[in-house]
Amino acid sequence: MTIDRAIEILDPGHREHYESIDPVNEACRMGMEALERTRWIPCSERPPEELEPVNVVWVNHNPAPYYRYTKDVPQKATAVYYREAWYWWSCVCEDLLAEYGVNETDQVDDDVEITHWQPLPELPEG
Repeated sequence: MTIDRAIEILDPGHREHYESIDPVNEACRMGMEALERTRWIPCSERPPEELEPVNVVWVNHNPAPYYRYTKDVPQKATAVYYREAWYWWSCVCEDLLAEYGVNETDQVDDDVEITHWQPLPELPEG
């Protein structure tokens, strides 16, 4: 089922007779999966898959003096989780971790707490 068809079926104003409940169930399943991908997952609940770039919420508890206004203010970024540590994501970072297992340059500072993560959205088709 296409996303557009699922949206059409789930629209409260849409009226259509169905031969079976299967299309409605499929549209509901797709909607639930889409909602799950937009949920912020607490890091205390579970980590993401290793080396899978994800959106993160982070808080700096001890910023440098020129960033003092950011102390304990939630921010957003993209990061990867690898061997129980967080790294600021870039394709170079990902390659270094995959090939060598280390990348000190991009490792998240000890003063920064990553509190939540969520999967990146799917790429557009076409």
